Amino acid sequence: MEHVDEQIQTGDLPLESTLLSEPDLTHRYGVAINTVRRAIRHLWEQGILEAVPAKVTFGIAAP
Repeated sequence: MEHVDEQIQTGDLPLESTLLSEPDLTHRYGVAINTVRRAIRHLWEQGILEAVPAKVTFGIAAP
């Protein structure tokens, strides 16, 4: 969660880009899928990520 937030703040993850899939995130960070889901949920609740309608993905929220 902190790494994704940091990437957003530094511009490594541009606004309105999409995240990797949950399985890809688990592989990249070496964590359980439930950890990835909690992190995504937390970033969504903070308004950092937004759900994209009709897709099973999250995008970086524009300010």
